[in-house]
Amino acid sequence: MSTIRIEDVCIWPSHIEGNEPLKNALLGLAENEIVVLTLGGKTAAFMKMKQGKNKHPTPGLKPACDASKDWWHQQFKERKGEVITIAMVDP
Repeated sequence: MSTIRIEDVCIWPSHIEGNEPLKNALLGLAENEIVVLTLGGKTAAFMKMKQGKNKHPTPGLKPACDASKDWWHQQFKERKGEVITIAMVDP
């Protein structure tokens, strides 16, 4: 089972525990590439973040649409610090 702790308004794939292939797949996404994830039983769309001003890639994923953003930000406010399951939905 893959898990991640709710720590930020974005998801940091390097924080995924229990599933190296999932972690590597998410770290390997192209800038702005969208992926559908199941987080704690809820499905939401996330997007690979753009390169930072320092010209280094940003390995985080941010919510890709308003519905995902609203839900994830609510989770961050209410459940920060909790460990939840994470999985990638097959395309």
